[in-house]
Amino acid sequence: MKSLSDTFTVSKGRPVWDSKFNTRFEELLKVNESKSFEIKVESIRDKAEHWQFKFYWGHLLPAIADECYSKVVLRAHYEMKKLYLNYSISSWSEIPEKHKSRIIPILRVITDSITGEMTEDICGYIRSTSTLSKDEFQEYIHKIQGLIIDMGIQVSFSEEAMEMYRRGCAA
Repeated sequence: MKSLSDTFTVSKGRPVWDSKFNTRFEELLKVNESKSFEIKVESIRDKAEHWQFKFYWGHLLPAIADECYSKVVLRAHYEMKKLYLNYSISSWSEIPEKHKSRIIPILRVITDSITGEMTEDICGYIRSTSTLSKDEFQEYIHKIQGLIIDMGIQVSFSEEAMEMYRRGCAA
């Protein structure tokens, strides 16, 4: 582990980390004894992307998971990505360089009609939500909201959820 990034809240003037961060931080320190580090603290309260992710993971996906995926939020996440972040391509070179390390490739098996040899070739990829710009993530959320409406799923978001939506997605 070379770097570590996480969010925290401030309570009584002190940072409050989740327990996973504390464990990862301790591991980082153990394997990097006597090395120098840079710590960057940046406020995320006003960044739309922060509120988009909080709304998406905390409210939108659970609403879909409750209705369609046996309450499994991660499955809802992957199914939504397959639906709306799926890009068709004919070669690896068509994947933007900045996305290559964060995609799920979609491969097709090609069988040679003469030799019967089978090979795999890329025909598409699924993008990571972490590579979406603010506008792309907003469009993604709106598509999922449209799907919820089309499926007739009744969702009533809390005021907290609506505030997250307004801060991250309201145009």
